[in-house]
Amino acid sequence: EAVRIKLNHPQDSGPESGYLKIGPEFRPLPIGSSLLDGTFHWIPAPGFIGDYHLVFYNQVKRTRQEICISIHPKFAPAARTSTGR
Repeated sequence: EAVRIKLNHPQDSGPESGYLKIGPEFRPLPIGSSLLDGTFHWIPAPGFIGDYHLVFYNQVKRTRQEICISIHPKFAPAARTSTGR
């Protein structure tokens, strides 16, 4: 499912940069994502499951915004039951 997040920074407030935060490290944003005109867009590919901590910076306003995106399967696998036979 597509993710679209409008950041709190005004569009005319200068360049934005974003990072994926893993522990104390900052890495590039996830594959398939983009940051354009103050909006983060991402269509997670299969295999992207769990929590993703993102950090966005505005260099001009010197502001920081942190967002956590949780991705979980829509359908859990059916539970197997034993018939006792």
